[in-house]
Amino acid sequence: MRPNGLEEIPRLVVDKNSNGVLDQEDYVLFYGKSTRGWDYSPQERTFHHYLNHYTETNVYFMTYGGTARGRSMDSLVSTSVGGAYKPSDFPEKLCVEHELFTW
Repeated sequence: MRPNGLEEIPRLVVDKNSNGVLDQEDYVLFYGKSTRGWDYSPQERTFHHYLNHYTETNVYFMTYGGTARGRSMDSLVSTSVGGAYKPSDFPEKLCVEHELFTW
């Protein structure tokens, strides 16, 4: 179901010098969904490819200033584990979109 209006997504603002101002060395992280990709269907136990037929770009609006702080990203404690697993191979999915119509 599509949201009715703009949907706020969580973000992480990294203020390197803790001065409360978005300086050149500061940055904002967030997760966005691509205009094309793969969705997994647990009922069918398979993947389905999706793509936006009208655009290749996504647009995100950001606000600043004021008293509202916005929705922050959840954080997890990172653990350092020595000898991390490095797989020798991995499954991959490819999709070819044939341009059958020209305008």
